[in-house]
Amino acid sequence: MLSLFSGIGAAEIAIVDMALMGHFVLDSFICVELNDDRHSAFSAWFQRMRAQHPKLLGTVRILRVADVCSLGDRDIQRLVAAAGGASLIIGAPPCNDVSSCNRDPERSGLEGRSSGLFYEGARWVKACRAVAQAYRVSL
Repeated sequence: MLSLFSGIGAAEIAIVDMALMGHFVLDSFICVELNDDRHSAFSAWFQRMRAQHPKLLGTVRILRVADVCSLGDRDIQRLVAAAGGASLIIGAPPCNDVSSCNRDPERSGLEGRSSGLFYEGARWVKACRAVAQAYRVSL
């Protein structure tokens, strides 16, 4: 599973719950989150869950990438291949520059510094497609 802009891991927590119910098989998480505190919150929760469910979660790896912009396409492909692929890709890039809650009348949309990270997420998906094609899996 690849999680872009992971935050505190809300989606990952839902996936673990699904795995505990037998609806999803977990091999690894690739979490891309810049904020150390947010990632630490998920990581601490996951370690507690791993201790409670060692048979199911004992071998699940968490691979962290801090900055979505830090890896080139080939590095992304190597990371995803090393994780055994990405059967699920989730992500919610920052929306500061497109949100009506932003009081700045000059909102810059997807070209903004924060919301422009949407394009980095799309680049990761494209890189993952290349890995999936090598395995003949469609994304």
